[in-house]
Amino acid sequence: MDKLKYRQIHLDFHTGENVLDVAKDYSNDEFAEMLKIGHINSINLFAKCHHGLFYYFDSKFTVHPNLKQDLLPMMIDTCQKNNVDAAVYISAGIDEVMANSHPEWICRDRHGKTMWTKEYLDPGFRMLCFNTPYLDVLKAQTIEVLTKFKSAKEVFFDICDERVCYCPSCLKDYEQAGIDLDDIEALKQHAKMVYRRYYTEINALVRKINPELRIFHNMGNIVKNNPDLIYTNTHAEIESLSTGAWGYDYFPLNVSYIRQTGMDMVGHAGKFHTAWGDYGGYKHPNALIYETALHVAFGAKSLVGDQLHPSGKFDRYTYESVGKAFERIEKLEPWLQNVTPLVDVGVISQDCRGRSFKPTGDIGASRILLQGHYLFDLIDMYSDFSLYKVIILPDTIEIDSANCEKFKKFLAGGGKLLASGLSGTFKGTFVFDLGARMLGKDPLKPTFAEVKETLQTIHDVKATMYEDSYLIESTGDTLMAKVEPYAKRTVTNFSSHLYNPYGEEKQAGVTEGKDGIYICWEIFKDYYVNGSLWAKEIVLSLLDKLIGKRKQLATDLPTCGIVTLYDQSENHRLVQHLLYAVPILRGNVQVIEDIIPVRSIQNRLLTDKLILEVTLAPEGKIIPFTQNGNSVTYTVPKVDCHQVVILDYES
Repeated sequence: MDKLKYRQIHLDFHTGENVLDVAKDYSNDEFAEMLKIGHINSINLFAKCHHGLFYYFDSKFTVHPNLKQDLLPMMIDTCQKNNVDAAVYISAGIDEVMANSHPEWICRDRHGKTMWTKEYLDPGFRMLCFNTPYLDVLKAQTIEVLTKFKSAKEVFFDICDERVCYCPSCLKDYEQAGIDLDDIEALKQHAKMVYRRYYTEINALVRKINPELRIFHNMGNIVKNNPDLIYTNTHAEIESLSTGAWGYDYFPLNVSYIRQTGMDMVGHAGKFHTAWGDYGGYKHPNALIYETALHVAFGAKSLVGDQLHPSGKFDRYTYESVGKAFERIEKLEPWLQNVTPLVDVGVISQDCRGRSFKPTGDIGASRILLQGHYLFDLIDMYSDFSLYKVIILPDTIEIDSANCEKFKKFLAGGGKLLASGLSGTFKGTFVFDLGARMLGKDPLKPTFAEVKETLQTIHDVKATMYEDSYLIESTGDTLMAKVEPYAKRTVTNFSSHLYNPYGEEKQAGVTEGKDGIYICWEIFKDYYVNGSLWAKEIVLSLLDKLIGKRKQLATDLPTCGIVTLYDQSENHRLVQHLLYAVPILRGNVQVIEDIIPVRSIQNRLLTDKLILEVTLAPEGKIIPFTQNGNSVTYTVPKVDCHQVVILDYES
């Protein structure tokens, strides 16, 4: 099976049946030119769109009624002639032709409303249920597409997920199985069964047609703690349009989870100002340069989303902007391939307890670690704990008996835990020695952290902790006290605008035992919601205490900078990525416009390798370094958005 290419386009083409003159202005020559100026070597092309319409003339299914040229065959032929991989796109979970023909196949929520577009008279798509005869239609469509277009390297199925559904077919199943409609767990298990049948049958027929074809079922969100769902795909695609609903948090967090699998993976950006379907929306070219650099800095290939106008006419400006970004990636490819991430910290995902698009503890932890320039992975209970010096349990990670032994083995090997909130407990009792005994949830909020020692910035203050906290009794070392407000804030007993000030009552807030450190506050949610400087600095000071001099990489890159580190062992070199850009909020969209270079970035690397030379890639410029034992220091002269540093070592 061929590997994914580094410079990809996902070319949306959802085109309603009432649009006239579809593809009338399409030109093979213009398409080939866009591929060239965009430095593109892989593209996802539409066989069937959300409207349920096909884009080649000889389909037995519903061809777009106003299609003027045999679009998909022409585009695939152009790709072949220009040595560009072509994937074929099939809308799996949405098909408006089928929805209109068979409304009984439409997914329904418990109130009878459709999923995706809620109201009957609202314009928009409706999801279909795989627990209906629609699955057989989809299979027949897939067979036709893959039989006709055998040169395709991948098939991309969109809008695929486990959905609790109340369509007639699902309601009949529930009745026959005796499932209570209020038993949400039983309904979820049924949804899992339906989805498992879908991907098992689809994958089997794809494999029968072409065993070497890459397969991806797009669920729109990376699932944690469920290897079966991850490995339904041959590779991973991380849909993460930073200016859309995903934001700039989503990609680093989720790629740091997926890369543990060793799967080939690609990150999604978009040319759009907002999200998919934003034909006339454009990112600043600097944003595309940053986002594609972010993809490769975390070990992924890069993809930019575009949408072809119904006329088939390409937007030249888009491909000029993409080309500026992909030209840089093309030059870096020799240093991007076959690398192993080097990390210090693992963060147990809150998704281990149920899926969430934006788990607050995960994102809060990721922000702190990225800004503190710690090398980390997001992990779950299937991950290899031995890779990490410290494992963070953010806010809500209770430990059941099934996972306790794995943590004990990690601790016996010298690992340490950093837990917060309810994490590290089981049924209200700490499972590990974190220097505390759990007493219960604190009814008062906010409370205050008494910061005595100097953090990076903050010192000698009682800092507000805005989110929930827990009452504990110290059984080990108390590292920081919690100060309660002088009274519960009520209608007859309040002071000032926001909350009552701190009083005199103190108790343990941060404790340490032989297994690690416990923080009584939901500090990672606090940082996600409130972004308080002291929450971040408290966590980083505690991580520094647990890891000490074992931290692999230290840098004075500014806070918004990102650093990653890899071993490219087959070429005997370490590869470091440094990125710097500052997203700013414009309206409700985070944008990147100005790229301000930062200079003279100091780095200290701990390694058991004998370093022979340090160079900048792709420039090839040698920079001075000093190695004393396992400590290597060097200065990167300038980071202009993205700089790669190569440290060649003795084989």
